[in-house]
Amino acid sequence: MKLLVLPPIVLLLLISIASGEDLVISNWTEHGLSPESRASLESHLFESVDEGNVPGGSILILHAGEVIFRKGFGYAHLRHERPFSADAPFRIASLSKSIIATLTVILDERGDLDLDSPIDRYLPSASRLRLGSGAQPERLPTIAECLKHTAGFISDYDDGGRPWLVYTGRGKSLAEVVELEIEMPMARRPGESFAYSGIGYDIVGRVIEKVCDQPLDEVLQQELCQPLGMLDTTYFPDERTRQQMPSFYWQWRSDGHFRRQLDREQIPRDEYKSVGGGIVSTLDDLARFLLLHRNRGLVGNESFVDPITLERMYWRQKPGAFYGLGFTLGPQADDALPNWIFHSGSSGTMMWWDRQRDVIAIIATQHRRSAGEQKPGTPAQISLDTPSWQAMTKSQWIDPILEDIEIVERPNTRSR
Repeated sequence: MKLLVLPPIVLLLLISIASGEDLVISNWTEHGLSPESRASLESHLFESVDEGNVPGGSILILHAGEVIFRKGFGYAHLRHERPFSADAPFRIASLSKSIIATLTVILDERGDLDLDSPIDRYLPSASRLRLGSGAQPERLPTIAECLKHTAGFISDYDDGGRPWLVYTGRGKSLAEVVELEIEMPMARRPGESFAYSGIGYDIVGRVIEKVCDQPLDEVLQQELCQPLGMLDTTYFPDERTRQQMPSFYWQWRSDGHFRRQLDREQIPRDEYKSVGGGIVSTLDDLARFLLLHRNRGLVGNESFVDPITLERMYWRQKPGAFYGLGFTLGPQADDALPNWIFHSGSSGTMMWWDRQRDVIAIIATQHRRSAGEQKPGTPAQISLDTPSWQAMTKSQWIDPILEDIEIVERPNTRSR
């Protein structure tokens, strides 16, 4: 495949938005990074396309709250050679969980719901939940446990654990799908152990609809996206946005080749989409979202949410816990909070906030490797233990470059 050379990005002083906080554009070298390190990162991106490791993608990096790297590379559509733009909207998959968890803690702070209440307080039908043995659990999971993946629902990796693959585009509402999910046997007692499960996020989404008396996407727009200026973030992109979205590609492990997934028909706004995996967004909107966390609840100079409310998302349920409310948690820092928070998505997305180095980064591709070997292997076969391109780019390219950034002390408001 011929290497795609994109035209240079014209840097503006500000990326303007209608509301929320502007993204400030800065210079890579003004933040203590060398021109050579930037050139090496760019070379890696374009060589990855040329070598057939990734169809295309985009990356955004901020330091000290300022954009220092923003670039699209490769292709949004391989056959048509349509460039993958840094402005392109894309499927963020499970990065949706971080956004919905943040919306939920905001609603908790405002008194619309209680994170520590059992779900049947808001969904009486949840009282029908049963364990796999048929027995009734001693108690029902709380909203917080749904967000932490400790509610007891079957895992995404268990048979039937991904109901969105069955019900998306089938004319059902979120309310109807949640009623079906309640009938599914629980795999374990609430609070017993971690099991990554999107079912809990569907249930939280339905709770939000009930307490706000609005569809989930409307609540998301009013309570989070519009105040932050995340104007390109939604569960239901319009047709113009859909035309701008990159195609999704499966990379078969058997031969390393990319195969384009056919686009799904547009889902009506009153139908079900996976709460923890169905959002479409952009690099800039995700940066605005993570800046809310980085800026300790401030939007501009105005307090939008109490920093303690956000810090609760990073608290560990117990020593050694690696997942909080909607985020994977890094090692514990001196302030008892994690050094970093992180999430990845099955569509080829990844975002994190490094609290120590004051770095925010987002990687967006729209490709994923197949689960197994769909056809006889070739010399180009990719083994199951090979790291994803996104994980490799983070660990072998971005992280080593940013290690030279000075570690900063972060204020902590958590009560001791």
